Amino acid sequence: EFPALIKTPGFIDVTSYGIMQDADDNVKSTFDRILYTLKKTEQPAPKTPGEFCTENGVKVGIYLFPGKNRQGMLEDMFLETLEETPVKEMADAYIGNLQERCPHTSEKGRFGISPRVAKSKVLSVLAATTDPCNKLGIAAKQGYWDFSHPAMSDLINFLKAI
Repeated sequence: EFPALIKTPGFIDVTSYGIMQDADDNVKSTFDRILYTLKKTEQPAPKTPGEFCTENGVKVGIYLFPGKNRQGMLEDMFLETLEETPVKEMADAYIGNLQERCPHTSEKGRFGISPRVAKSKVLSVLAATTDPCNKLGIAAKQGYWDFSHPAMSDLINFLKAI
């Protein structure tokens, strides 16, 4: 989608942007895929995740969740903001119990925890809120994210740098 985005009217006026994506299981591979797309579309390409590069008046940054060159996803960052809280401990116990009793299966219609355990833990945490939702963006709007937590500082600084 990125090659199409940079061809949209008005994109030529953009002077600063960031690309944010889950690192998933391989930080290097995810970063390399983004670099490939940037280079193919003749855009500035930062040397490392979390950093920016400026060329021809355009500043570009890449941020991979959960940050600090760790594999994982946005959900891992959210869970990190809840470390050592009762709700996180209960979510860990609940999902751990489900993993033990309902192993993952690819068979449709069967119960079992996804291999992306952080997503399951986040949903169990969000189910324990006073106004349950199933999306992190909505949870953020409802105030369930602690944006002052140290786990968020690199992301906040990245967004400010854009």
